[in-house]
Amino acid sequence: MRTYTAVVERCADTGLFVGYVPGFAGAHSQGESLDELNKNLQEVIQMLLEEGEPSLDSQFVGTQTVTENRDLAHVQGHRIDRRRVCTAPIDGQTKLQ
Repeated sequence: MRTYTAVVERCADTGLFVGYVPGFAGAHSQGESLDELNKNLQEVIQMLLEEGEPSLDSQFVGTQTVTENRDLAHVQGHRIDRRRVCTAPIDGQTKLQ
């Protein structure tokens, strides 16, 4: 028996719970309740495992709370390039890309 971590969101349009296993191609489903979603994900994973052991493309690390601060819209008289993405790699150091 293996355990996988699923990311779960609630669809604003349908109200359904939507889940997927990061890095596990095809391992996604939905349900009207968290219990139904879990059952559906178990079924999908079992079907995918029948095709062979997956090569997971990524590993779930966790979640991060990001606070938008409008007071930082200008830094030293220069406008922030909003196309930059703030990332927090596993080593915990935040970098702008």
